[in-house]
Amino acid sequence: MKNLRKQLILICVSFLVNGIMVVLTSSLLTYFRSDLKLSYEQAGYLVSIEAAGNLIAGLLSGLLIRKIGRQKACMTFCLMFAAGFSVLLYARSIYLIYPLIFLCGLGWGLCNNVCHLLVNQEGMKNGSVYVLHTSYAVGAFVAPMILILCNRLQLGWRSTVWTVVVLSLVLFVCFLTTAIDAHAIDIDVQKSDRTPSAVPEVEKNQISSESGRDAADALMHAGKQALPFWKNPRFYMCFGLYFCYGGAETSINSWLITFLKEREIMGEEMAETMLSVLWLVIIFGRLLAILLAKKFSPKQLLVAQSSMMMLVILGLTFNTSTAIAVIIVVLIGAFMAGMTPANAGNAREFMTGDGLSSGIIFAGNGLGAVALPTIVGSLFGKLGLIEGMLAIVVLMALFTGLTVVNAILANRSAV
Repeated sequence: MKNLRKQLILICVSFLVNGIMVVLTSSLLTYFRSDLKLSYEQAGYLVSIEAAGNLIAGLLSGLLIRKIGRQKACMTFCLMFAAGFSVLLYARSIYLIYPLIFLCGLGWGLCNNVCHLLVNQEGMKNGSVYVLHTSYAVGAFVAPMILILCNRLQLGWRSTVWTVVVLSLVLFVCFLTTAIDAHAIDIDVQKSDRTPSAVPEVEKNQISSESGRDAADALMHAGKQALPFWKNPRFYMCFGLYFCYGGAETSINSWLITFLKEREIMGEEMAETMLSVLWLVIIFGRLLAILLAKKFSPKQLLVAQSSMMMLVILGLTFNTSTAIAVIIVVLIGAFMAGMTPANAGNAREFMTGDGLSSGIIFAGNGLGAVALPTIVGSLFGKLGLIEGMLAIVVLMALFTGLTVVNAILANRSAV
């Protein structure tokens, strides 16, 4: 029990560092554009390349975790964070920065997968996934504040990366000295990766106690539950939900400061502060979401939050008032807060075992994070700021539609 608490603390700190790294990359876009004379599209590529690493890690991390185990997987993503960000201290060429950001993205995807496997393992308390994602929000909140502090101290934006490097190396040492059950994968696989070959045993038990139509219905339900994940329609729905949210969240992180500043709604420092305000609201919102999760199912929360988030982003797109923009950013944070843990709760059945199914779902998140920031950046440069923001609105409309279909599928599978 004590070891599980230590594991939860470590994976929460890992998510905190992950949040700092991801949001800091987005916050530094303005400085990359200025120092390296980048276009909107080139700056957007930075976020998309990092997300591409997340995508590829999602697809392959399950195989890596099965090969080297969860403990070494945790140590590996720590080294990826430290190695990728440390060289940014000295990099002056965009062509050197691209592969470093990609390496960080690989660590991001691996961290996502292995930490969710650990938080869903037997013995972890209910609600641990909300604590995990609250930790990410804390990191995302801290990241812009670190940048503002370094600028005020005239240390330069590159000095902010030391936070990620030092914390990653400390985490590496902690994971090195923490025992993580090497047999946990085998135990989870036996519980989660049920195949149709398991149905005959269910059949024997149920036929002995049931007959006629009741027995046939029971067998049909058992067969449905025993489907491999790739034959389960809900698996693809979860993939789509992660795709949409990954694209929306990364686009907001990447372009909110630029949108607020260049639309002349507020100055640069206030715009950077608003990104921290966004994540501060998400921190408290995720704590509140723990209470909401006791009264509402993840599928219900996803429908409500995605539809409201779509409306407030639409409001921000056409707003020109500073005061109203502040209110809207707070509302965006409030509705974003519970969406990531609700997504994880909705896909919980696929987030066990060796991480193959969960890795593919996280790849959906990475795919959305690759595509949308680049599309938004391209629309910013070619058509305008409003058109770029409307792309996020359209994505949230798709997200809302998928949450409704997901709720219907979940209800049917429960019958």
